[in-house]
Amino acid sequence: KFGKIKMLDQAGTFIAQHHPNHMGTKRISANTFAVQLKPKTATCFTSIQSGVFTLDNAKYWYLNYIYEFRK
Repeated sequence: KFGKIKMLDQAGTFIAQHHPNHMGTKRISANTFAVQLKPKTATCFTSIQSGVFTLDNAKYWYLNYIYEFRK
């Protein structure tokens, strides 16, 4: 899983580690930390209609192939 990564100081890291979406922390320098957080929502740039059409279209051609094969 991939999450959102923030570069925080020591105080921000302390607060982020107590957040329920905290995944991990890595020290970068003396006062800089990379904090990984789970995203709250997923983003999708493909419309749902396009995805449904693609699945329905594939199902149509599969069933059409099976039907033609049995003739």
